[in-house]
Amino acid sequence: MSRLLLMIITLCLVLAASKLEARTIDIELQGDNGKVLGNQEKFPDGKEGDWKPYKMFKRVFLYLRSSDPFLSPPYNIVVEGGLPYFLDAYPLGGGPNHLAIYIDFASGYTEVPRDDYRGRTYNIIVSVSESASDEVTKVFPYTIEDLSPSVTTNKLTVAKAEHLYESESLSAVGGEAPYSWSASGLPSGLRIETDGAGKAFIAGTPDPASYVDSPYQVTLRVEDSSVGNPENFHEVTLPLHVIDPLELDTTELPDAWPGEKYSTELTASGGTAPYAWSLASTLPDGLEFVQRGDAAWLEGAIAEDFSSGTYPVELTISDSGMIHQELTSTLALYVREPEPVILTGNLPLAYVGFPYSVELRAGGVAPFTWEVRGLPAGLNVEVNPSSGATSIAGVPETAGAYVITLTVSDSQDPPAQSMTKVALIVTDDNPEDSNRVAMLTTYLPEAAASERYSATALRASGGSGAYLWTASGLPAGLQLSGSGNAWFITGTIEDTPAVYDVLLTVADATDPENASAATFKLLVQDSADEAPQQSGEPFTNNSALLAGAAAAGCSLGATHDSATLLALLILVLSVFLAVKATFAGHETMGEKV
Repeated sequence: MSRLLLMIITLCLVLAASKLEARTIDIELQGDNGKVLGNQEKFPDGKEGDWKPYKMFKRVFLYLRSSDPFLSPPYNIVVEGGLPYFLDAYPLGGGPNHLAIYIDFASGYTEVPRDDYRGRTYNIIVSVSESASDEVTKVFPYTIEDLSPSVTTNKLTVAKAEHLYESESLSAVGGEAPYSWSASGLPSGLRIETDGAGKAFIAGTPDPASYVDSPYQVTLRVEDSSVGNPENFHEVTLPLHVIDPLELDTTELPDAWPGEKYSTELTASGGTAPYAWSLASTLPDGLEFVQRGDAAWLEGAIAEDFSSGTYPVELTISDSGMIHQELTSTLALYVREPEPVILTGNLPLAYVGFPYSVELRAGGVAPFTWEVRGLPAGLNVEVNPSSGATSIAGVPETAGAYVITLTVSDSQDPPAQSMTKVALIVTDDNPEDSNRVAMLTTYLPEAAASERYSATALRASGGSGAYLWTASGLPAGLQLSGSGNAWFITGTIEDTPAVYDVLLTVADATDPENASAATFKLLVQDSADEAPQQSGEPFTNNSALLAGAAAAGCSLGATHDSATLLALLILVLSVFLAVKATFAGHETMGEKV
């Protein structure tokens, strides 16, 4: 008996264990995953291929299964979290070992706001249990797809009046491509355009009058290519601002020269004042960037030893408008080589009927181009075709006192110019009968700072042949020395590179009142490489050389003040009158001083 009871108990335990091992619960998903099917359950045209899904959700079935043959419904089912507010989950009945639920519209919803659900994924949590000890939970992702088109462009680029509009492509999703686009509320001058690839964009140039303080309200409409779809379009309204563009009015900077004062104004327009200016680049030494009011200035003086070249000036201007504008622009500042220096400071006395030739000299960026005005009849400007040297040459025909204007242009791009005035006396005197001292030196060669100056001979004619020379304005380190008819400027320049005005006077050693004077430009550069010595005879006047006749001359530099100019003119006139007094009865023709 006891053995039989023991066997019954053992059998019950085995069966119980077998039943417990078989009681497992599983959850699996069947059916489509949230496809939008539309608001009707039939094919409008009777053709399956033409039917398009639009607004309703297809039911999603979750089948709950268990392999426990002894476990039968109902289960305890919980669907929680994640569902959009217009959907709900409904349990269905089931047979042995399974139970089903489905997802459909919640009660009262017949329209679905697409912008609330389009393209989103929700997590649906399903829990199944027969008791608290055997609960099974699974999470199912549920993605809602919208098959009607939707505009995804959510911002329009700011437009600038009278400027080509820089538009990005308009974008949409859903529906059936290709799309067609339209817009209303665009400012005058803008329109919708499409390209061959099916992309659309806003194009054009806003009219000048399109600039207003408040934005335009632009409605964009996209339609897809579906057939029979009452919801095949979507519209959005976006603000489009048209602004008065901030622009830099200054487009070029004037050239600058080392050592010279520089000042130029930079201006802007458009946008909303006040403006803020800033400089991002480094200016040449000696220049400053300052702002005064709504304008900026470049001013100062570039260092004399600063290298020539083109330097970038990078500017940033910003305005104070609600729609902030900032403009960056780079202008070119050309620091030029110094202007050419006219070295010719004296035109020796010329004689009517006798050949005359003086080569014009300048320092700077060679080769040079000369313009000469005020020459008397018979004298012309000649250019040597092989050397390029320019001379005043010919046979003067008319006596007189003339003021000759010399203008030289160098080879910079664009060329720089310098101008000076030099006196020229033309006499109808006989060279053999004149004993007047005349200065034949026409220029002083260029020099190099800290280097020895090549001995420069000073030349004169007339008088006794023995002369007394004096010089003022020589740079430190140079001195004038000599005797008789041999006088030189020598030494090593100790001064800084610059242009020095040197006044030379030559007088007869036996008659100091028999004299001639002229002012010369002496160009002192940084190094010998930049200061080549010019060679060649500066002046040829056969009659003066052969006969030792009297001559006189002086220069009138363009930089002299009016008092100095008047004094030099008086000197020229007095010399001319002294010469003419010997030959009374002759008439002086030409430009009189």
